Amino acid sequence: MSFLRQQLLFIGVAFLSACIGVYIGWGDAFTLKKFYLYIGYNKVLFAVLFNYAIIQLFFIATGRQYTALILSQIFVMFLNFINQKKQQYLFSNLSPE
Repeated sequence: MSFLRQQLLFIGVAFLSACIGVYIGWGDAFTLKKFYLYIGYNKVLFAVLFNYAIIQLFFIATGRQYTALILSQIFVMFLNFINQKKQQYLFSNLSPE
């Protein structure tokens, strides 16, 4: 039963992290209706599965449950930061005026 509880914790943290990532990514355009519509998309499912895989990899590497959760979430925050900066760069006006 401990294994099942651990996996449910990992999936719950992955889902919460994906939801927070969606919230941060939207910024000021966040509304609850849009959020519930977005949760149904495959992007959120992929984000949860990716986050879950990262948690599992850190758990295999460290062997400690809470250390794996903390390190994986730091890694995911770093990836989200890189993605946000990439989006700012891609949508900026690079032509001289």
